[in-house]
Amino acid sequence: MDALSKILAFLFSIITALGVIPKGIPAAVTLPDISEDKIILSTACYDFSYDSGKFSLAFEGKTMFSDAVSEYKLEGKTVSSAQYDSFNLESEAVSDARGEGTRLTVTLTADTLPTMKQIFTFYEGEKYFLTDTVLLAKEGEVST
Repeated sequence: MDALSKILAFLFSIITALGVIPKGIPAAVTLPDISEDKIILSTACYDFSYDSGKFSLAFEGKTMFSDAVSEYKLEGKTVSSAQYDSFNLESEAVSDARGEGTRLTVTLTADTLPTMKQIFTFYEGEKYFLTDTVLLAKEGEVST
């Protein structure tokens, strides 16, 4: 377990022991469960899991997709999020025009690839989530 996971697990254990949810994090969207290379987040409607660059979603108990990846072309070759060596997770509360929820940002890194950010935003009481993929060049520009 990396340092970030240990810190988050410690903070979540304190929150659980106190029986409170931090201000800005809606009760219907649970805090993510992080272990080794896997992230699990559940709401009243769906279960989202992220494992080694692949993500899966079950909606009201029915699997909608599994092992989905983000892909892009680099010098004519398809690169998948599953090809990255490591990831770092950031979780934050969201409150915007769509409502309140949780945003997970997974930053993937590899020595020979541009940094990839996969952003997943889950809203309390909604039957959808938003996702975005961002590439950051080590040097030069990334174009689409």
